[in-house]
Amino acid sequence: MIADLHGFHGTSVPSVNTVSDCQSACVSNPRCVAVDFDPNNADGEYCWMYRTHDYQSGYAGGVNHYVLDRNCPGKHRNKD
Repeated sequence: MIADLHGFHGTSVPSVNTVSDCQSACVSNPRCVAVDFDPNNADGEYCWMYRTHDYQSGYAGGVNHYVLDRNCPGKHRNKD
């Protein structure tokens, strides 16, 4: 997570109102590489998705930018 940063020209993800839902939308989309979550957006569009790493970014107070690393080993849970 990078605080106070947003990308330009993202695609709004309608009806997503929480950070975790925004992140889940990205993980569920095989083309997603990053999302922004802007809880202060006056238009009610809080989640923005990016499908390429070729986006520009800049300062935006209150916006959090999340980059998805699909190669991260992470923790695996046993589903027994």
